[in-house]
Amino acid sequence: MTIYPREEIEATIAEYIALREQIDAKKGKWSDLARFFTDDAVFIDPAHGRVEGLDEIRTFLDASMVGLDDWLFPIEFTAVNGNDVAVKWLQILPNGTRQSGWSRM
Repeated sequence: MTIYPREEIEATIAEYIALREQIDAKKGKWSDLARFFTDDAVFIDPAHGRVEGLDEIRTFLDASMVGLDDWLFPIEFTAVNGNDVAVKWLQILPNGTRQSGWSRM
């Protein structure tokens, strides 16, 4: 297994966070995140299940967010351990209700 330099991982995380901020600002779409996935990636969503392959993930990212245009998903923090990255984010509903979630990359 290739171990990536921490500086490279942190630079990629910074790009990811910037893109997520653009999406929350309605200056990007969720499928723009596909650039952070490999061609053979598997994405597991707790509500929608397993999505395999970059093209399917790209389609899923936009389709799964239909109707959530007024929601925000700001990132609270990230953590790095070797090649593992954890992202803690919030779901902020239009009425102000907040829920938190985690992603592992």
